[in-house]
Amino acid sequence: MIPIISAIIGGVIAGINTPVLSPVVYLISKYSTRLFLLSFAVYSIALGYEFELTSIYHFDPISVLAVIIPTLLLLDSGLKNSMKFGIQNGILSILLFSGLFLRELFILGLILSLINHFQSDLSTRAVIAVLFGMTLFISGVYVLRGYIDFIGGTATQVVVISSITLFSTLVFWRKVDTVDF
Repeated sequence: MIPIISAIIGGVIAGINTPVLSPVVYLISKYSTRLFLLSFAVYSIALGYEFELTSIYHFDPISVLAVIIPTLLLLDSGLKNSMKFGIQNGILSILLFSGLFLRELFILGLILSLINHFQSDLSTRAVIAVLFGMTLFISGVYVLRGYIDFIGGTATQVVVISSITLFSTLVFWRKVDTVDF
């Protein structure tokens, strides 16, 4: 429930219409995981076309977080095929809805939703990997600002972000057991 609510409210905050399709994308996950992944890919492409960033240095961070975090929550909920209900989610829903009036409350609600959603999956290694990756990303983007912040430099910025992400992933790489569906 929270991923769908946060996606729709995040779309309102960011001024885009695509997140209105998030309930349909989630409902497809009840039918088939493969169709869910296909519909999620189409959903993500539509988000990318509608929500445009000219540069990573010139954007509204609240709008970006209002689009990215609900998308991650929607993907994980669809893959796990689980939707949680309860008092915690009711409180988080109220916090997310209050974000329509004060955007910072929405971000607080998103962060708490993210922690609540991944609460059972957290491990020390995962927390260290995320903190290391975020630190590496922020410092890399800050250090390289003079080199990649220019008109038409979006493609260069994407390559730099991808390389930083791949490097931080390789640092914590381990064998992952895969499951065929």
